[in-house]
Amino acid sequence: MQLDFNRIKNKQRIFIGGNSGTDEILNIISHSLKTLKKPFDVLPNGIGELTDAPIVIFNGMNALNPGTGKAYFHDMKPHIGLFHKIVEPVPDGYTSFEQFINQFEMLANALPKGGTFLYYQSDNVSLMIGKNERLDVRNIEYTKLKNKKSGDTTELVFKSGDVVSLPTKKKGFSGEMAAALNIVSRLSIKEKHFIKSIQNYKPGV
Repeated sequence: MQLDFNRIKNKQRIFIGGNSGTDEILNIISHSLKTLKKPFDVLPNGIGELTDAPIVIFNGMNALNPGTGKAYFHDMKPHIGLFHKIVEPVPDGYTSFEQFINQFEMLANALPKGGTFLYYQSDNVSLMIGKNERLDVRNIEYTKLKNKKSGDTTELVFKSGDVVSLPTKKKGFSGEMAAALNIVSRLSIKEKHFIKSIQNYKPGV
């Protein structure tokens, strides 16, 4: 896995970090942006085709680069980083959970001036990293959406009071949806437009 930074250096770079729930978050964001016709590139695990879109979104890339001893996600130098759930077990190559956590903390500390760090209140590791002050970086805590499971659907309640019912009983889905909302909000998408865009979203299993 080797990412050529020159291919993305002129794009706004967004990283969805963690090792649980990040695929769903990426899928929700992609669905919303496509529906709203906002151009973007997405590179799951750092792999994929690029266009002239001004935004590129990544997830995964947790493995250690043998050349640098650092996780591959450092190579993308994100402007916006979101940490969702960082949990055990750790990927191959790590000797401890603490070593894995340290890679994420290093990335948060390396965000550029004017960058944004979003962290999940319900994840102890993300919360611990997010509580550290960083000069000229916006630290933003997000929480899961209010929700109610009914049969095979989950009702999500947004701040506006709008309710969206989607076909899933998946645990953690309300947090993943909140993460996606917080990312698209950084891209100047209003909550009401996001809500409209996800009406026909099909969650993963």
